[in-house]
Amino acid sequence: MSPLSSKLMKKETEVRSEQQMQFISFNVGDEIYATDILKIHEITSYRDLTRIPSLPPFIKGVLNLKGMGVPVMDLREKFGLAPRPYTKFSVIMVVDVSGRIMGVIVDSVADVLHVIRRDMQPAPKFSMTVKAEFIKGMIKRNDGKFIILLDMDRILSDRELDIVESI
Repeated sequence: MSPLSSKLMKKETEVRSEQQMQFISFNVGDEIYATDILKIHEITSYRDLTRIPSLPPFIKGVLNLKGMGVPVMDLREKFGLAPRPYTKFSVIMVVDVSGRIMGVIVDSVADVLHVIRRDMQPAPKFSMTVKAEFIKGMIKRNDGKFIILLDMDRILSDRELDIVESI
């Protein structure tokens, strides 16, 4: 590799690490999560859903969104947290999940985050028994804790995606 090529590759790597990305942060339980802002189609206040029998408990039903039926999951229940009543802060984020439009109920939306790529940390490594492939990475907060970056394309397993597809 020529010295010029090496310099160009180094400069490209530096530019990539300086790239600013935008995320929507939201609360589920006591944790703060975030996802790529480009995955969000809209955010709407929680409203009653049409319930559909025989679905996994975290799939809460279908939202009528401008005449289109959108399946909705409760992220709290998907993550194995105890269900709790929805409040005036509960929202449904309409997101792209592997090319499908879905609603995701979260406890509240927090903020738009502007993050420089170099400030992101890779997802922690877990044992094979822990299913955490939907964690894209982490952003360190000022209080020493982390904001967990979710990969919406991996939030559901293939089996769960097939169930959603059938709704």
